[in-house]
Amino acid sequence: MAGIRFWRDMESVPHWLREKQKDFRQTVAVFTNVVFDTSQVHAHVLFDDMFEWLDNMAAMAAGHPETLFVIRAHPDEDRPGKESRESVGAWFADSPLRRSRNAVLVGADSPISSYDLVRSSKFVLVYNSSIGLEASTLGIPVVCAGRARYTQAGSVFLPGHRQAYSDLLQEFLGAEGIDVPPEFKENARAFLYSELYLVSLDFSDFVEPLEAFPGMVALRPFEPDRLIRSRTLERIRDGFLSDSPFSLPAESTPQTGGTERPAKATEGAGERGKSG
Repeated sequence: MAGIRFWRDMESVPHWLREKQKDFRQTVAVFTNVVFDTSQVHAHVLFDDMFEWLDNMAAMAAGHPETLFVIRAHPDEDRPGKESRESVGAWFADSPLRRSRNAVLVGADSPISSYDLVRSSKFVLVYNSSIGLEASTLGIPVVCAGRARYTQAGSVFLPGHRQAYSDLLQEFLGAEGIDVPPEFKENARAFLYSELYLVSLDFSDFVEPLEAFPGMVALRPFEPDRLIRSRTLERIRDGFLSDSPFSLPAESTPQTGGTERPAKATEGAGERGKSG
């Protein structure tokens, strides 16, 4: 992601964790962010910050010993040159969960596949990480605790206030099965398609990877007339001058393995319990 390859190979859920899961009625995967990705003020609609949310989750875990909570720390926490000063690993070390039988930390340096963790879970808890959108495309229930770019697309559960959030988690933890609106999966797929192929504009004519700093880019040499002929810059110009969408026309995007054109998402469909 963003030019970063964290591991050469991914690993499936290890044998020791699969064996541990057998000792519990159900598994809930908890995906955290790097702290700078939760710094946006608009994200904090239920909690003051991600660590307050994690404290809330720890209290919930203490009341549900039948459930295994697997906390997955974001791999970017340990990226050389970009290490988090506030890490989930440090939080876990100071948390009562460290001594709890029903909590496991998958560290930032672990190559365990997040997708396999999603598939082995009854539902998924996220703050506002991208994995929430990806889990919805797999048909797994997702409960967000913060506002993300996809929470308005009718693809996840985002309760409207703190009590509604707690009530929803209690409901999901106690239920035999969880009814997920069928449009969640399709809206998630449509949103992801739009994100990858319509609004992600290609600047490769003008920038190149900065080898000394993985994930960063620098200007490359280019002929000035490329500025006039660039489809990407044309979209940006039309967006500013003509109020056009900052996205590529659908007919010009690549066809990808049967992925359908994005349907219009139902705004707010995932905001269960939202107050007026």
